[in-house]
Amino acid sequence: MDDHAREQMRQADPDQPVVMLNLLKFRERALTGVGVDGRSGQEAFRRYGELNNAADVRYPSRRHFIDKVSDPEYQEISRVRAAALADSRLIELTQLIRAQ
Repeated sequence: MDDHAREQMRQADPDQPVVMLNLLKFRERALTGVGVDGRSGQEAFRRYGELNNAADVRYPSRRHFIDKVSDPEYQEISRVRAAALADSRLIELTQLIRAQ
């Protein structure tokens, strides 16, 4: 998530639940230098999943999501994700959440 998108989320209601749709396009071969050398993009992404225990797509609040993606430990783990993916899109889907 780039800084502009993160800032837009910060300006919205930080306590509203949010669902994030993550569209992924894998690299044929992962980038080197982050511990997934020689693996396909899909294999490298599986490794990213092993390193990132928070696999939720529904977040209790925007604040929770922003805190997660801003965390230095998550940003370090995200280097493996970047090595695995040729492209990705993260789309906020709050309109799909029904009030309980």
